[in-house]
Amino acid sequence: MLILVVVEMLVQLQFVLDQILVVIVELEELLYLVNFVLQILLFEFLLLHHQIHHQQQLVLVVDLTFVVFVYQIQLKLYQ
Repeated sequence: MLILVVVEMLVQLQFVLDQILVVIVELEELLYLVNFVLQILLFEFLLLHHQIHHQQQLVLVVDLTFVVFVYQIQLKLYQ
């Protein structure tokens, strides 16, 4: 009788351990997914940062070109 109780408890323990293993595997898959999403977000952030930085440089170049153009016009006018 005692052996049957022990065997039944071992079967229950095996079931619980199997369920724990399933949860661990699902958590691992979830972590891979979260990691993938975070990498995409990081890439998007870096791309946005680069575009903003590039846009600021472009605005500076356009501003500088305009200033030089205005200066050249003023030089022509005052000659």
